[in-house]
Amino acid sequence: MKLLIVEDGQYKSERVVEYIETTFDSFEISIACSYSTGVKFIVEERPEIVILDMSLPTFDEVNGQGGGDKRMYGGLDIARQIQRRKINSSFLFLTQHESFTENPKLGKRSDIDRMAKETYAELYLGYIYYEHNGFKWKDELKDILSSYA
Repeated sequence: MKLLIVEDGQYKSERVVEYIETTFDSFEISIACSYSTGVKFIVEERPEIVILDMSLPTFDEVNGQGGGDKRMYGGLDIARQIQRRKINSSFLFLTQHESFTENPKLGKRSDIDRMAKETYAELYLGYIYYEHNGFKWKDELKDILSSYA
């Protein structure tokens, strides 16, 4: 089963991959480091599950050069692309952001979770708060991925 992680933080993506690989043996894991690479992979490869960071660069970093503008709601933008293109990839958000200031209607993760449940009901799997030092995210991710393993 194809699983895509869209995450620009190397440390975080390595920890998530390591956890999934040691917990499950049924996922073929790929990583995209930006909004554009994530959308391209989803359109071309149609993974069954996508794990989305919320804040993403527009493009991949090349030779230490930035990846364009930071998309504060990059994960939501990818969710919109999945729905707009009628792609049957289920997705979840795994982010270390507790709140966002750019859009008062989506200021807290509970606001994003509520909106995603209403807008993407059939594809949306949940919103997990990631903490480098914590383990709760692992339990929550395991609960979600277990039904696909």
